[in-house]
Amino acid sequence: MVLNYIGSKKSLAQRLVAEIVKNWQDLNTWDLCDAFAGTGAIAVGIAPHVNSIIVNDWEPFTQHLLNAQFNPPKNALSLVDNLNKEPPTTGAITL
Repeated sequence: MVLNYIGSKKSLAQRLVAEIVKNWQDLNTWDLCDAFAGTGAIAVGIAPHVNSIIVNDWEPFTQHLLNAQFNPPKNALSLVDNLNKEPPTTGAITL
């Protein structure tokens, strides 16, 4: 997911994650909470190094997008398959 806005930690994420990984080698047993996730730059960067991620943000849309990314519903693939089987319709947003 790519969200950019003022205050994003995207430009710092790689360095921050490198420092965290350097200082705590047993991260694969940790459950991390990114309480001010925003664009999710830190959560996305640290995810491969930890057991699980909990994301939260003041903005509900980013919270929902990141929760869907890190905790997709068990039937996510079948939901997408069902949507892809629907015939296209013309409207305000169309392909």
